[in-house]
Amino acid sequence: MKDLLKKIDLEDHGGFVSGICQRSGKRIFLIYSGSRLTLQYDFGNSPGEEATGLTCFDGCGMSAMSWPEHYCEVLKVKLGEAVSESDIEAAQTLIRPYIDDYKKIFDDYLSDESDMEFDELCEKYRELKSSVEECVSEMVLDLQSMRGTDDTAANAYYEMGVFDDMVTPDMTDDQIQEAALYAVFVGGDPFHPEEIADALINYRERLLDELEAQALPTNEA
Repeated sequence: MKDLLKKIDLEDHGGFVSGICQRSGKRIFLIYSGSRLTLQYDFGNSPGEEATGLTCFDGCGMSAMSWPEHYCEVLKVKLGEAVSESDIEAAQTLIRPYIDDYKKIFDDYLSDESDMEFDELCEKYRELKSSVEECVSEMVLDLQSMRGTDDTAANAYYEMGVFDDMVTPDMTDDQIQEAALYAVFVGGDPFHPEEIADALINYRERLLDELEAQALPTNEA
């Protein structure tokens, strides 16, 4: 386990994790199914420094708008549950012209000489959001494209019929955790390793229940 952790350089970002994919040598980022990894731009920052990095939206708050968004100050660009460094770089390059254009508008709005009304700023913000979302929707994200629509680790493994190849009744939780990390960062499975571990543990418990039921004596009539 220690050797594997050293190779993948696992990092916990609070809500999502990242590590080095052993196939590509690139860092990949993963979040639980139902949430989204998100690029955030803060237009209150200096020009060129709007990007505040990768963050996340949880599933229950996907449509909620925080106060910086309400005041057209922050843009959150949803990517997917699994993205690579290359995906992030490509997205940032693709939407940068829209970000730069809006940043000029936002700075003008805040200037003392501005006569722009807030409603006009809101309209420009909606145009920005629409253009950026259209750009990102047309991207083919390497890892995300490997997942089915609204897929989860458990559903994917059931459909592929690979649970019996990944877990046995006698595996410990530590062994399952290592198997999950291996599946992601060596095998290339585009799911959060803890989500995979949870699915494997649940399947192990099912196997143990079946073994226990088979061991029970039967009542003969």
